[in-house]
Amino acid sequence: MVTENIKDWTEVDAGKVRGRVAYTYESPTHWTGDGVCQVIVEYGYHKPEAKLYWGSGGTNGGFSKVDIARAMAEAFALAARRLEVLAAQGCEV
Repeated sequence: MVTENIKDWTEVDAGKVRGRVAYTYESPTHWTGDGVCQVIVEYGYHKPEAKLYWGSGGTNGGFSKVDIARAMAEAFALAARRLEVLAAQGCEV
């Protein structure tokens, strides 16, 4: 039910990666534009840093509370796995 949408706004400047990458976890249960939650990685002059954000937007009709809870659990589990991968790659989490 949850999908990971990756948007990459990075570029290489003087041999260093600059910009950000957004990993957005979206579900049809939620209408927020930023998904159920997001992992944003900032690349700059220091070690890359990942931050976790979550939406407080509403839910779409036609879904039970169980559906909504399962979607949220799945989205946060996927975000946790992404953060583990980023940490293993040397990102500050």
